[in-house]
Amino acid sequence: MAICSCSRCAVGRNVALTEQLENIVAIERYIGEQEPARTPEAVRVRDEFLSYVSTLSAWDRNFESGAYDRVRNFKLEFNRANAVTPAEKVAVESQALRGLSSEQLRGEPDRRTATGAYIPAASTKDQITKVIIVAAVAVGAVLLLRSKL
Repeated sequence: MAICSCSRCAVGRNVALTEQLENIVAIERYIGEQEPARTPEAVRVRDEFLSYVSTLSAWDRNFESGAYDRVRNFKLEFNRANAVTPAEKVAVESQALRGLSSEQLRGEPDRRTATGAYIPAASTKDQITKVIIVAAVAVGAVLLLRSKL
């Protein structure tokens, strides 16, 4: 875990971050600051990405796997749009298809498609909501049974 020191971070200053947030921030810096957009399509992707990432909540940035997948897909789209020479295009495709994903580094299955894009994970919020609903129904059923005894 790293420590955030940016003044605009959604989780606040000097707060320990998740690995996912570290990765999202790194991609945001890469697309927004470090790598200049060299084609009109790359400019469009960069602007769309920066607009999207600015809407992410602290929860999304830290825990929502689908948000991380979308950010990684933006990076791939940006790199493809920014590749100008044939050698750059080959390098981008090679990395997209054969580079190790963070899931693979943790010993988990690779979730990329044949094009190198990530399959968005199920929403963490939706999973938590389902657990809460099931728990509420179970508690309600127990209370109903107790009231009949």
